Amino acid sequence: CREKEIPVEIGEAFPDVAKGQVYRDIVSYYRLSQNPDDMYALRRVINRPTRYISPSLIRPGMNRRAVYSACLQTADKAYRRRSIPDNLDSMYEDFNEMAGMDPPRLLSYMQYGMDYYDYLQEHAEFLHQDKDYFQMEFDLLRKLAAGTKDFPEFDRKVRDFRESLRETGGERGVFFTTFHGAKGMQWKKVYI
Repeated sequence: CREKEIPVEIGEAFPDVAKGQVYRDIVSYYRLSQNPDDMYALRRVINRPTRYISPSLIRPGMNRRAVYSACLQTADKAYRRRSIPDNLDSMYEDFNEMAGMDPPRLLSYMQYGMDYYDYLQEHAEFLHQDKDYFQMEFDLLRKLAAGTKDFPEFDRKVRDFRESLRETGGERGVFFTTFHGAKGMQWKKVYI
């Protein structure tokens, strides 16, 4: 490429944050702050951070009482029967606390108020990723959330960021990245 004077960039590809796990978790927490009985969102984040409750217990149409009942019925040890109500109470308190928060405050609460940020490191290590993998995605989303007043505005900023990556990715020359980074289709054309 250099011989033909084609500009070359070598670097780390940005994740497609609009499709990433962290963004989908944030969306789910936002939805639960608006409607704690949203079982699809609850199933996604019931163990994010870890609460030791199986997502398979959560079914569409359940209400809070049914969630407690299903979780307690499957608890196989006494210490789990004691901890499940506390974990669920804490989770529902988090949903209430997040209600009405703008995106910067919601992300700040997730990071500092409920240890979601620490969970991301544990989760990355469990998946044999770099320990900061998901935390970097969260940090990028916090930057995008800065100054937003509501969730639709935050969502637009995330999607605009995604489009800006697609638009600028290949116009300046050739961008070398890992196969993993390229498969997210951050660019309009990917040659392998």
